[in-house]
Amino acid sequence: MELVCTTSNDYPYWEYTKPIVATVTGYNAFPSLNETLSGNCGFWGGKVNDPSGALYQYMDLKYYSRLIDSSAAHFELSAFVGGIESDGDYSLVSVGFRSSDNKQLGVTSLEIVTNIHRNNRSGLLLRRETGIIPKYSKVFGIAFEFMKMSDGPYNNGLADDIQLIIRPIEHINKTFDRVT
Repeated sequence: MELVCTTSNDYPYWEYTKPIVATVTGYNAFPSLNETLSGNCGFWGGKVNDPSGALYQYMDLKYYSRLIDSSAAHFELSAFVGGIESDGDYSLVSVGFRSSDNKQLGVTSLEIVTNIHRNNRSGLLLRRETGIIPKYSKVFGIAFEFMKMSDGPYNNGLADDIQLIIRPIEHINKTFDRVT
């Protein structure tokens, strides 16, 4: 399942809490990151001096319902997250699963990347979490929360190459059986 993204500022398929999240195009604004960014979707906290902002997208899980309702669906959420230089700004990437009556069934968040993790240099680090999709999940939502911790004029939390992969648990077990 591939999330839809854009390099314009109209955010099709994405919703946001405040209009502060900017989609980075070409990464020209961050020349020190060119070597670490590989996807066509890079998300930046924005040009507005605001302490937080969020961007999110919901997708239907109907094609996986038999697998999910039998507690046999495994997911892997991954993204490259980081920031700019010594700014403490960061992005929090999470996935949430909801039932048909919109009840929250589970949330998994990636570990944040702080300026300390990045040695006060501009960059992105891979973060990954796995788990079982909660039984009766019908929708999932991917969210980016951009948290401003620095005194600078921008929210410099970054996220790139976001993936959510869904597989049957039996496929995962067979993979582990081969690695001995």
